[in-house]
Amino acid sequence: MSKRIKTRSSNQKSKSGSKSGYGSPNVNKRTITKKDLKSILKKPWSKITSMDLYKLYQFGHQSEELAANFKTTTIQILNRLRYQ
Repeated sequence: MSKRIKTRSSNQKSKSGSKSGYGSPNVNKRTITKKDLKSILKKPWSKITSMDLYKLYQFGHQSEELAANFKTTTIQILNRLRYQ
């Protein structure tokens, strides 16, 4: 019968693992400022990209608010998110 020998590396997590430095505080940071937000809201609908819409959703805007602001339908907003 062989005995298992417990080593220090099997009992403790490695501090320099491949996922070191990741997590919700590091990944989910907003990189948009209020100035950027205002510049996106002033753009015409033809210049809005799906990334712009994503940033607006990050700030808590809803599809109905965006449709009223850009004078378009919610279907066009969703299609811009999906297909562009």
